[in-house]
Amino acid sequence: MNYPIPDSKSPFSRTQKNPHLESFLQIIRQRQRIFRYIPFVETVFLANSLSFNACKENSDIDLFIITKSNHLRTARLITSLVMAIIGIKRNSKISAKKFCLSFFISSDLKSLQSLLLNEQDIYLPYRIAHLVPLYDQNKKSDFSSNEQKFYQQNLRVKDYLPNRTPKQHIFLNLPIEQGSSTFKKTIEKLTNNKFGSFIENLIIKLRTPRIQKKIDQNPDLHHGVIYTDQILKFHHDKRAEISQKINDIQKLSS
Repeated sequence: MNYPIPDSKSPFSRTQKNPHLESFLQIIRQRQRIFRYIPFVETVFLANSLSFNACKENSDIDLFIITKSNHLRTARLITSLVMAIIGIKRNSKISAKKFCLSFFISSDLKSLQSLLLNEQDIYLPYRIAHLVPLYDQNKKSDFSSNEQKFYQQNLRVKDYLPNRTPKQHIFLNLPIEQGSSTFKKTIEKLTNNKFGSFIENLIIKLRTPRIQKKIDQNPDLHHGVIYTDQILKFHHDKRAEISQKINDIQKLSS
């Protein structure tokens, strides 16, 4: 595992643990059980700076979430409401040590390969390879789980990271929550019908114009935002910039 030291002039370290990491992990351990109660959430991963072990004191907690098909927006809305109510969701005023719900995909999306910018886009494969599982609704074993299915569907990352193992191997001493509460199972059963589809379509109708308006008002700030039936991604996309820096470094070293 890599250990970059934030806000330090010291050289890159592979042995010194990030001094801020444990405080974040304590928060995650306290809260990750919540996903057993949130309808339509199938799998949850820890992503970005925490999974890279590069967090700073004021970092947020990025999540990558896989939902049941045809309930993508409903799952995000419920997750957002629950986290906002109990005070753990990032907002415009407070982001430090709060959960960021910026990347959701539907379980019927077979691969993230379509999101690659080009053959030089190393950031997306690196991000996939460093996802850390927090919750798996259907986990039965290491070989039968949503987590393992996701990695199998994204084996293309090996073209970019040939030394990567086929399974996530970063160890943060975080347990993987499993299963669903009776409440979650009941809600999913009651809305696995036309009523559930109505709710999903209503969210689309209400949210799409608002999101498009924000993009049109500030396209630079919202570059890379994706709002489709299979992907909800709200992060400002810096992959082109990152890929260019990597290419420049490679040219200098060649």
